Formats: sequence, C-alpha cells, structure tokens
Amino acid sequence: MKRHTLCTLAAMAVGGAAALSGCTPTSGAAPKAPLATIPLDTHWRLMELQGQAPIAGHQPTLSWEADGRIHGHASCNRYFGEWSGTPQELQVKPLGMTKMACFPDTINQQETAFAQALQQARRLRMDGAQLVLEDGTGRALLRFEPTQAE
Repeated sequence: MKRHTLCTLAAMAVGGAAALSGCTPTSGAAPKAPLATIPLDTHWRLMELQGQAPIAGHQPTLSWEADGRIHGHASCNRYFGEWSGTPQELQVKPLGMTKMACFPDTINQQETAFAQALQQARRLRMDGAQLVLEDGTGRALLRFEPTQAE
C-alpha cells in the first residue's frame, strides 16, 4: 500500500514553510510541538468513542485520504466527507451519509455520536500505532487502530 504523510510534519517542526507549498491548506500557524508523521491512505477501526468502547460488531471505520477525503462506516451507514488543515488545526466538513434503518436504536445512537465527534475534531495525533482525534482543548474524542481495507 502506498503511504503518504501529512505534509511532512518534520518540515513543519523546523519551520520549513517552503516545503509545505502545495500541501494541505494551513492557517499559517506553526504547530505547538513536533508530531510524528501521520499515515494517510490508511484504514482505521474505532477503539474508543469519547472514552467508551464501540458496540461489538458495529465498530465505525475511517479512511483518511491524502486528497482531502474521508469515508467509512459510521456503525450501520456509510459516510463520506472532506477534511482540511493541519494536525493542529483540523477541520472536518459536514458529512454525507447513507440512510439505512439500523436496529437496535443503540446503533443509531452510536452512529450519531460518532459523526458528531468526527466533525468536532480539531486536532489529531498518533499515540503509538493509534490515531487519536481531539477537540480544540485536547480532549480525546475518537481513538482508532489500523485495520485492513473494507
């Protein structure tokens, strides 16, 4: 699998603004601390939704693409959308989603909570092999582990 990294974060850590031209749009602010590179074009499976394990057999997934797209399963339905920014200034644009009926209602509730948390994410980081999406205060919203393509 071809792996990309998000705008060579090492260049960001040393202030390599010239190296960033043509990468994902930024607001011009440098990250507060250097981050490990974040693998894109990789598939992720949800391990925690705001500190809680997802419903067994209905774990949401996320594919984070280098071209600015995201997609996956929200629990029952498939979703798709776009992202922009940097790991420290992330924006997930409004998501589109299929409209299948999902039973029991706890699956619908998890799906709604997942979609809301994904859109509230403002930062992302790697914690070992796990991808963590955080809100603007640094509170972990979503924690993923790498998985095989769907």
